[in-house]
Amino acid sequence: MEEAAACDHVSIQHRFFNGTAITSDRDMVTMTTYRILADGPDKGTLVIASVDAPARYRDRTPVPPGMSRASLKIGGWIVRPIRGPGIPMCRATYLVRMTPGGSVSPWLVSTVMAAQGKLVSSLRRVIASQILPGGVPRGPTKLLWNKTDDT
Repeated sequence: MEEAAACDHVSIQHRFFNGTAITSDRDMVTMTTYRILADGPDKGTLVIASVDAPARYRDRTPVPPGMSRASLKIGGWIVRPIRGPGIPMCRATYLVRMTPGGSVSPWLVSTVMAAQGKLVSSLRRVIASQILPGGVPRGPTKLLWNKTDDT
């Protein structure tokens, strides 16, 4: 498929998020790609990017009853190794731009989005479960398509 042409990995996922006392549950249909750069000055850099899935996937994935559909304009991580003596380290950069859908106060959106960048433990879990060889996706996600599918 054309989405797989420029990436080491591509998947389409239907993601679910629990609401709070003041917000409704949300879902998103996203396309996620990742690549580990193999050469050049950024060798070893991990790039993970997610956006809304193409319309043909969103259109055939109805919004579940009682949920609002969020729209992910872009979200992702760039994790660069820091070269030097001592303990191996990295620098992580997080970016997200989304429309949450439904009715949500601007204050709540900015508070939740600011906290997302602090979720390094989530990034570690994604790397361990989905990116490292033999990894299996975990969590409240339904895999709709990935690069190895023939459909």
